[in-house]
Amino acid sequence: MLLGITLHAGMTRITTILWRPSNQRAAWCASTARYFLVAMFWLSRIRVSIRGLSHAIQAQPVLILANHCSHSDIIALMRMMPFHIVFVAKQELFRVPVLAHELHTHGHIAIHRSNPRQSLTVLNSIADQLKLGRSVIVFPEGTRSSDGSLQPFHRAVFSVAFKRKIPVLPVTINGSASVLPKDSVMIQPGALDIVVHDLIQPQAMNTVDALMARVRFCIEEGLRPKGI
Repeated sequence: MLLGITLHAGMTRITTILWRPSNQRAAWCASTARYFLVAMFWLSRIRVSIRGLSHAIQAQPVLILANHCSHSDIIALMRMMPFHIVFVAKQELFRVPVLAHELHTHGHIAIHRSNPRQSLTVLNSIADQLKLGRSVIVFPEGTRSSDGSLQPFHRAVFSVAFKRKIPVLPVTINGSASVLPKDSVMIQPGALDIVVHDLIQPQAMNTVDALMARVRFCIEEGLRPKGI
């Protein structure tokens, strides 16, 4: 998988010579990355299925909120969503050689988890990303779950979505913890199952907490029982 990322990073670096940075260039890089990911998943013997994709296609661009067990969550969503998506990721990933170039080229967003003011600024920029035609992925747990269970949600992203009336698309990801465990860099063959739920309009909720509870209910509903 690292080889695939490296090859795509080399290809996109060439575009910096021929194509000035723009939203169109970022969308093109994201689109071509999808083809590389298809090959990478096939070579790694990882099967990915998705249910409810029509909800995402009809809603996009939209704010996608998903559970998070593995770095493979990000790769799987980029592989399966047939439109330009960007995700909010911890700043540390933007310091990794090769990967940093890919993240910047695609327009992904760095967040300083230890800096509440910067984090809020990033979350408030979600509406600007949607105006550019980019769907934004946020993992409201804030970090990866080590056992696959759903951790407490951070309230900030729900507050921003509620105040700015940003539509929310809950997504459940099953199987990623076994494909790429939290404390491992070794990819294992396996199957990922993505469940896209119905769109939630924040104005239909009475409070931020009601919105957060509704999203949590949807994601939990899509989780497979352990051992299945």
